[in-house]
Amino acid sequence: MMNSRAPCANYYLIEGSARREERDAGMTMQNIMIGFFFGFALGAGSSLAVMYSIYRGGYRRAVADSLLEPRPAEYERALHKARCRTDTRGLLG
Repeated sequence: MMNSRAPCANYYLIEGSARREERDAGMTMQNIMIGFFFGFALGAGSSLAVMYSIYRGGYRRAVADSLLEPRPAEYERALHKARCRTDTRGLLG
């Protein structure tokens, strides 16, 4: 029992699969953009935020150590090393 609409159904199936392939290609670009955003923007952004907070924490600690009396020995060594470096290379060297 053959359906008289079978050739038309096959035509629409082929046409629909071609449309589906076009739609899938569009979804691929959309998925790439979403993946790029979540992977790079949020991933690298998060790691940069963590590194910046570590940097700021170290900076705050250095400022706090510079205000202590007597100054810690590690702070004195780092200050002496920085002064020697600027004397030999200059401020921007």
